[in-house]
Amino acid sequence: MLYTFYVICYDKVVAISTEYKKAGDYMTLEEQRQAAIIAYVNLMRIKAHETGENKELDYQIKVAKIVLQNFGLDYSELEY
Repeated sequence: MLYTFYVICYDKVVAISTEYKKAGDYMTLEEQRQAAIIAYVNLMRIKAHETGENKELDYQIKVAKIVLQNFGLDYSELEY
């Protein structure tokens, strides 16, 4: 199966890698890091356009920050 990883950057979608995987393959550590970064950035994008209080969104952002910290990644530059 062909997987392509994308990043949305200023309303442009950019492919960052394409690779073939078969059923049962696991994500590499780098793929897990990329997925965590993309998830956090998407949550921050939603938060930037949120007009009211959203406790679930705030909780998901806290969890995403913990995941990034566990990977040893600095998320401070990713915040809006």
